[in-house]
Amino acid sequence: MIARQIEVNNKDPRFGGRSKDLHYDRHAAGVVQLFRAAVDQLLFNCLVLTSNFGVWYTYSRMKSLPHIFIGLLLGIAAPVGLASSSAPLAARAQDPPKERSTWDGIYTVAQAGRGEELYIKNCANCHGEGLAGDESIGAANLIGDFKKSWDARPLLRLFDKVNTRMPADKPGTLTRQETADIVSYLLQKNNFPAGPQELVPDEALLTQITFESIRVKK
Repeated sequence: MIARQIEVNNKDPRFGGRSKDLHYDRHAAGVVQLFRAAVDQLLFNCLVLTSNFGVWYTYSRMKSLPHIFIGLLLGIAAPVGLASSSAPLAARAQDPPKERSTWDGIYTVAQAGRGEELYIKNCANCHGEGLAGDESIGAANLIGDFKKSWDARPLLRLFDKVNTRMPADKPGTLTRQETADIVSYLLQKNNFPAGPQELVPDEALLTQITFESIRVKK
């Protein structure tokens, strides 16, 4: 009689007359199954993000480990993997400017056109419209021998001289952009080729450009 009463008490109509313990066991199994599915999805997302064979191999090996342990590992490894994958991008962003020469098309035709107008307005009075210079007043020739005078030097040296010492009667009045345009015009008149990008009045970039009077084969 007592055994019968215990069996009856262990059943509950809320669970369809099934044992409470049986219901709780099935509920726990469902929770575990949902957790396993969530961890599997997390593993898959990490594989998509990293596209790394090593991670795929690790995934195949880790499938046999308890899923709770796998979840803990991924919680630690995923941020580390993403941080390391972004490191090369940060390093590339900090790469120094590429070294170039005056033969690499460092100015545009349009920029040289602006430079010509500025040259006529600010420089032609001393150096002449043909850039031949005037020895009687100490105005240098800006074509021909001009190339030898600046050979093997950083273009920054020529830029700084024009920017700080020209024009002779009003030195230092040219803006950095106007100076870059005038230097572009001088390069064009000395038969250096134009390119797709303008000459930028940036000190670091100008330092990386070498004035070469003769084209060097690379």
